[in-house]
Amino acid sequence: MIVRPESNNEQAEDIANAYAKAITGTGGSVTRRENWGRRPLAYPINRSSHGTYFLFNFSCPQAASRDLLAKISAQEEYDENVIRTLLLRTKRPPQGPSPIMESASDDKSEDGAADNQ
Repeated sequence: MIVRPESNNEQAEDIANAYAKAITGTGGSVTRRENWGRRPLAYPINRSSHGTYFLFNFSCPQAASRDLLAKISAQEEYDENVIRTLLLRTKRPPQGPSPIMESASDDKSEDGAADNQ
């Protein structure tokens, strides 16, 4: 999910909480939630060149998947701060941190190692 860059961190977190609540409200469970922070978009969307990225990994019962998709689509339509969502179905949920979070933690550990030298 990508949130408008004009939204502050608190607003972005509130939007992410609403999505998590929609997932759990349909009987699903959030297995991973990451805030990737403000990042540049690959191309402008609605005159925005940046956005706050969130990653959700979740599972839900097969019977609830249509209801969940409808809720997420409705939230995106009614919330002007959400500029894009993308849903992918996988056979098995990914384990561990996402590559984005791994590279962020690697960058932090390299900065710390450089500071100690």
